[in-house]
Amino acid sequence: MKGRTDCNEFWFAILSLSLMWTFIYLILFFIFGNLNEFGAKIGIGIISAILIVPNFTLLARRIRDCGSSWANAFLLYSGLLTFLLPSIIVMIISLLCYIWLFLLTIAPSKK
Repeated sequence: MKGRTDCNEFWFAILSLSLMWTFIYLILFFIFGNLNEFGAKIGIGIISAILIVPNFTLLARRIRDCGSSWANAFLLYSGLLTFLLPSIIVMIISLLCYIWLFLLTIAPSKK
């Protein structure tokens, strides 16, 4: 959690991660033919578990560098509530959390 993450570094990492996930999904799709297969879901789950810590620390560092509390990074996981409590109100709250996180990540860094 030490160090700084400026806006360019953060979004380059997000772009890299998005490209990596696209590649992984394509590989799993060609192996299983369907991403709803049990093996594909296990593969996605394992990779997600491995990447959760680096993603969280990157987001927490970026939010902290913007002058906000790093605890706001937990808003990223508000989307998990939509699986537990599938209602329109929870989805709207989750969307608002994601918008807030986006605005925090594009804010200029505080010195």
